[in-house]
Amino acid sequence: MVNQYVWVGIAVDVFVAGIGIGFAALQGMTPGPGPMNFGNMSPEQMQQSMTRAYSKELQRL
Repeated sequence: MVNQYVWVGIAVDVFVAGIGIGFAALQGMTPGPGPMNFGNMSPEQMQQSMTRAYSKELQRL
């Protein structure tokens, strides 16, 4: 019979590996710079994006 500590170790390893795989999958799915995603944008790009969004809103009115 396998020791209880071995089973606990296996369960913890599988759990941690699942979290790592899920995190990697979600990181691969994040979009690049979009209309309102300012994470990777320079201040100039942010200003341009906000100006475009504002002008589109004004055109709709």
